[in-house]
Amino acid sequence: MKEDLASDKPFTPVNEEDEANDLKAKLTPLGRFFLSIFRKEENSYYKMVSMWLQSVGIDKQFQYLFLDPIYQAYLQGLTEVETTVNKVWEELWELDVLPVFNSFPFNTEVDHEVAPSRLEALITPEGNFRKTFNSFILPVCRKNGDTLSKREFYMGSIKLPENMFETGKKIRRLSKIFLNEEGTPQPLIFFIKPLLSLPPEKQDAVVLLSYLQSGKLSVFGFYQQPSWQKFEFEWWKDQPSSLGVEVVTKKKSRKSSRGITIPKSSWSFFRLLQKAEIIDDNTYVWEIYSPEMKTGMIELKFAIKDDPWVLFNDANKS
Repeated sequence: MKEDLASDKPFTPVNEEDEANDLKAKLTPLGRFFLSIFRKEENSYYKMVSMWLQSVGIDKQFQYLFLDPIYQAYLQGLTEVETTVNKVWEELWELDVLPVFNSFPFNTEVDHEVAPSRLEALITPEGNFRKTFNSFILPVCRKNGDTLSKREFYMGSIKLPENMFETGKKIRRLSKIFLNEEGTPQPLIFFIKPLLSLPPEKQDAVVLLSYLQSGKLSVFGFYQQPSWQKFEFEWWKDQPSSLGVEVVTKKKSRKSSRGITIPKSSWSFFRLLQKAEIIDDNTYVWEIYSPEMKTGMIELKFAIKDDPWVLFNDANKS
C-alpha cells in the first residue's frame, strides 16, 4: 500500500468501462485510494484487508490496528477528491451555467441575450457541461434512474456544492423543453389568440386585422371568430418579430398599417412580449401609435394559453 501511494506512475485503467476513469486520471494515488473505497470497488485496499482479517480470524476489537492506516489515508484522499470535484463544479458554474442563466430570456433585466449555441452546449448530452459533469462529478454521486443525490459512506463522505443537484435538475428540464429525443433543437409551442380591444362602434377607425409574427410564423386576427392558433417558435434561428394592425378610417375609408418590429435575433419574440403589459390570464396588451384614433393610440391584445416565461423563470429560482 505504501509503495502504491508513493508511486508516480501514470494512471492505467483496470477497467476501460469504468465511468470514474477520467476522474482517477486527474487524481494522485492517494485520491484514487480514497475513490476505490468510497465507491466500494472490489480491488480496494479496505476490502482486501477486511477479507484477510476475516480469513485469519483476527478478533474485531483488534482489527482497527490494521484498518486505522487505511482510514487515515482515506481521509487524506477524501480531501483531495472533494477539492477536485468542487473545483470542477465551480468552473462549470462560472463558464457554462451562469452565462446562460444570467442572459436574456432567462434574466429579463439584462440586454445581452444567450446565444442558441451556448444554450445547446449546456443542455445537450454532447455538450461540454454534460460531458464534464459525467466524467468528473457523476462518479462520486448516487444515481437512481435520472435522479442524482449525495453518495454516503460511513468512513466519510464528500461535501458537494449546495446548488449542484438542483441546478442539474433544472438543466435536465430545459433539455426536455428545448431538445427532442434525438438531442436536436425543437420548437417552443404556444397557442395564441387575437382579442378585440374595442367594439367597432366606439372606434374612430375600423380594425381590419391584427397580426403577430416571428420569422415565417404568423397569427392573424380578423375578429369575426377569433380562435387559438398554434405558434411554433424556432428559438435557434435569428429572425425578426413584429405585431401590428391594419385600420381603415370611417370618414374617408383610408387604410393604414401600424405596428412594432423587433430586430432580428434568436429571442426577438420574447423581446416583443417584454414590451407588452400582461393582464388577466396571460393576456398581452401593446399600445401602438395610431393617429387614426382620437386618443392617438390603439391597443392590440393577444392571449397566450400558457405563460411563456415559465420556461425561463425556473432557471433562476433558488
